[in-house]
Amino acid sequence: MGKYFNIGDAWRELKDGYGAAEKATAAVKLLGKGLSNTAVFGVTEFIPGMVNEVAKKNGQVIDEKLKNDNSLSDEERKNLEKKKRKSNIYVEISELKNKLKETKKILENEGLYIHQKAEFEEKIAEYETNISNLLEQYKEIGD
Repeated sequence: MGKYFNIGDAWRELKDGYGAAEKATAAVKLLGKGLSNTAVFGVTEFIPGMVNEVAKKNGQVIDEKLKNDNSLSDEERKNLEKKKRKSNIYVEISELKNKLKETKKILENEGLYIHQKAEFEEKIAEYETNISNLLEQYKEIGD
């Protein structure tokens, strides 16, 4: 099974079903697959994207506060700069993970030439190294 259930197959089962019992079973399958696909989308696409957007917005809000609030103490300013850096790192990691995922999908393509596969493998290694380095930077910043 891939990431999502095939709704087309479930729809055909419902449409081609013979008798009330078979159609009822197919309708329940269609409903279950639809709900499952919605949940998978929410967990794998929507929520991570939303969290990434919140992190971006957080960085923008901190930027505005640092620029416009002259009443900040040095300690408060330092704390905000640390939070901004953590938000920026989170966004960078998120974007690299998306690129990594897409590059791995391309690499799975059977029609790639050997030199193309090597290029994509290098890109994957680069993304993984960058993610690892950013995670270390994130840890070093602390709370």
